[in-house]
Amino acid sequence: MTFTVKNHKLVGPNVTYANTKKKSGKINPKFLVIHYTASDNYAGDVATLSTSSRPASCQLVVGVNGEITQIGALNDKLWHAGKSSWKGYNGLNSHSIGIEVTCPGPLDGDRTWYGKKLVDGSPYPFVHAAHKNGGPAKNWARFTEKQIETVIDIGTAIMSYYKMQEAVGHDDI
Repeated sequence: MTFTVKNHKLVGPNVTYANTKKKSGKINPKFLVIHYTASDNYAGDVATLSTSSRPASCQLVVGVNGEITQIGALNDKLWHAGKSSWKGYNGLNSHSIGIEVTCPGPLDGDRTWYGKKLVDGSPYPFVHAAHKNGGPAKNWARFTEKQIETVIDIGTAIMSYYKMQEAVGHDDI
């Protein structure tokens, strides 16, 4: 898919826009930070990250079929990175664009952290593996192929527009 950035707005297919009051200024982003939401509910993720009282937000949410919601402007300082540091930068909210990918992430057997059973045939492929930063092997719900393609396409457009240094995972920072 072809995406571009114009006036700090992602432009392309399957992009919708929401706004949030959960922001604190403007940024000149240097990094792209990719997260999983720990959920399998795209609409719920968009609501949580844009309008809920929870102190979390991000620039983009990517659904299981590659649908995208942009929350605020790409250069808004949104709240996705928490206490974080990377390559000499502290507080990555001030230095990065956050992409949240709707995905349950780690499983307890075949159940999400919130108790929902994921079965074969769910949109999420499973993998049994240890986390790269350590810990025991466990089941993980992986991003779908469509999510991976979408994140690569939008990430390429955003990183080119902002001349970013690199993309990292939330667990890296």
